[in-house]
Amino acid sequence: MFKKLVIMALFAIGCAGLSGKELFVNGNFDGKDASVISGWASGTARFSIFTEDKSWNRCLKLELMKIVPGKAINLYPYFGRTRNQAGIEVKPNTSYDFSMEIKGTMRACNIGIIEFFTDEPYYKEGKNLTKRTYTKFRSIKPSPNEWGRFSGTFKTDERTKRMALVVSVFDVAKNQDRWKVGDYILFDNISLKESQSVISAAPDAAKAADVPVTPVAVNFAPSENNQMQGNIPFSINYDKEAVTVTVTLPPGKSKKPVSENSSRVWADDVAELFFGPVKSDRLMSQFVIASGGGRHSTDGNRGTFALDSWSGTVKDRVITFCI
Repeated sequence: MFKKLVIMALFAIGCAGLSGKELFVNGNFDGKDASVISGWASGTARFSIFTEDKSWNRCLKLELMKIVPGKAINLYPYFGRTRNQAGIEVKPNTSYDFSMEIKGTMRACNIGIIEFFTDEPYYKEGKNLTKRTYTKFRSIKPSPNEWGRFSGTFKTDERTKRMALVVSVFDVAKNQDRWKVGDYILFDNISLKESQSVISAAPDAAKAADVPVTPVAVNFAPSENNQMQGNIPFSINYDKEAVTVTVTLPPGKSKKPVSENSSRVWADDVAELFFGPVKSDRLMSQFVIASGGGRHSTDGNRGTFALDSWSGTVKDRVITFCI
């Protein structure tokens, strides 16, 4: 049964698109070059190539090896390397699609992007934080039983020369009892490609808005339980009044339609729409509509916000956002 459809737009709105050449070397960890740089205090964690039982799937394992009394849990591997430099060579002012699959027993981790503004080796540039910038996209709680896939689209800064995916595992010292030696995260199918997907207003909409229109990179991310493999009809339109996104869920009937507006909508089949991040404004804005008509919305920086600021409708399996 289709469970959740996620439309992510890390700058504007989400849709499906083509991608360019794969830039991450050996993202499935079947070869020799893992293109990974570790980041943690000596002896506290380790990387290893791991083979899962039954499936014989090869992947990368990050394992917590030591907990130091009075010290925070702090692991931050960089995924992406060019020779002795952290990050993969990319273009400035260019949009890139990225994705990775995660599974494991660690309590939580953050997915983000580090952009590097110099060509210095990573052990030198790391001492000067003005030569790089970090953008956090999402906090994830890995599942020990099922692979979860995280993907997004990101536009580089005008100064950017290289870019790396970062998985940050952090918890303050007072929460040490929540962790144990042997906690791990598995990584697989890491990808970084130049995006070839853009969206812009139709000519009439641009004229109505009376403002310059700039194409924006977008990303369409069906959930793991989506049996349609990305072939889900949707449309996006906008003018000076609102953005309207229409999504058609696959045929079927939800086991538990939710009609009330609350965080309980995820018991139903849902479509989710994300806006963000925007520097100095928000981390992520999230809009959710259940097949039963229930709605929920959150802001990554400020918590939930008023449902009367947007509307949503459901007719049969067609869900419409008006924001």
